[in-house]
Amino acid sequence: MADQVYGRAEAVDKERELLLNKDLTGHDQAASGTVTVRALTLGYLRDIELWHRLKTGLGVDATIYGYPSELDRTYGDFPVSFHAFVRLRWGQPHTMGGHGGGMKGM
Repeated sequence: MADQVYGRAEAVDKERELLLNKDLTGHDQAASGTVTVRALTLGYLRDIELWHRLKTGLGVDATIYGYPSELDRTYGDFPVSFHAFVRLRWGQPHTMGGHGGGMKGM
């Protein structure tokens, strides 16, 4: 069994008015301006063996978000999301040489 810890950080500019109203109708993109929304995700995955031909993993992660305080009335002052998932893989694992059997003939 293998344990994996992973993370992801991202920042994206979104239309302010769209985030404030959560409404796509009547939205004037040029008039609203943008705000930067940031997210930080940390997760854990554990490989488990259920069947020798199917590589299975169970995982969880949590994401926290950051944005200007003007969006607090819509999203709260500390939004967090949690996810639990199952990963399924089948077939042969990839080799360091890439797809199709590695670096034969080199």
